Amino acid sequence: KKIKVTYESADKLSVSPEPLKIDGEYILAVGNAFPYKNLEGLMNACQHKGLDSFKLVLVGKTDYFYAQLEKRTKHKNISNVIFTG
Repeated sequence: KKIKVTYESADKLSVSPEPLKIDGEYILAVGNAFPYKNLEGLMNACQHKGLDSFKLVLVGKTDYFYAQLEKRTKHKNISNVIFTG
């Protein structure tokens, strides 16, 4: 009686009217961009560990943390990261 199951779900699901077309190989990361998720580390690894031929596709709610990541990619001139929102 003390346990309640809570299933994972998105706040709001939406489907883009036009699907995103990504050519070539990519790494998909789905979720929020809270700092403990270390997406910046993932971006850096993709740049420096021989994965620069891959695209990194980040899917998640556009918020403060995603905005900061996007700023860093522009500042560091990282071109293989795609922010889908």
